[in-house]
Amino acid sequence: MKLFRGVSILGLMTVLVACSSGSSGGGAPSCADGGTCPSGMVCNPSTQLCENAGGSGGANTDGGFGAFGAQGGTGAVGGSGNSGGSGNSAGAGASSGAGGGGPCNPSACPTYSVGGLITLAGCCPGEVGACGADIDTTVSSLLGGVPTGCHPLNAPGSPDSSCIDFVFTDPTTNSEVVFPGCCRPDGRCGAVADVTGVGGPNFGCADVWGAEATTCP
Repeated sequence: MKLFRGVSILGLMTVLVACSSGSSGGGAPSCADGGTCPSGMVCNPSTQLCENAGGSGGANTDGGFGAFGAQGGTGAVGGSGNSGGSGNSAGAGASSGAGGGGPCNPSACPTYSVGGLITLAGCCPGEVGACGADIDTTVSSLLGGVPTGCHPLNAPGSPDSSCIDFVFTDPTTNSEVVFPGCCRPDGRCGAVADVTGVGGPNFGCADVWGAEATTCP
């Protein structure tokens, strides 16, 4: 090896030692083993190298999401209260005047329209809880002289050949009508007067003769 002229061997070695202690391979100065860094630089403990104090810091790492808080439990739903039981419905009272056990009420008795021409109003013949149909003077004359008044419906009696039939002319049809003779419980003759076929009531074994009624066995 050739030495530069004018430079001693001792001086060259001093220079080499100084360079070795101040840098590592021409890069950033080393601060290993407690070494100090030049002014304006700081020691990076991870790399053991001196770095500029004003250098860019490492890229920030986004912080992880915080753990979600435990979801509160759903409160228990209050149970429905027991529905109060419905009270027993009061039984409908028997209709007064329509066959029930109470006193007859004329306003509860039906009105009949016989043949669409003759109106028979409802009435109370006197029996408890029984309705009848009223025969006024006009209707009496149209029915061949049937006694006026409130006649009961479905009057009891039985067919009896010893009792004459009641015959009259129907004013609604101008035709002859025959009510068969019957014997009433009081031993007097009547006639079965059923006019339900023309919108009227069934009088049963009706008192169609009045005072003229004959007796029957």
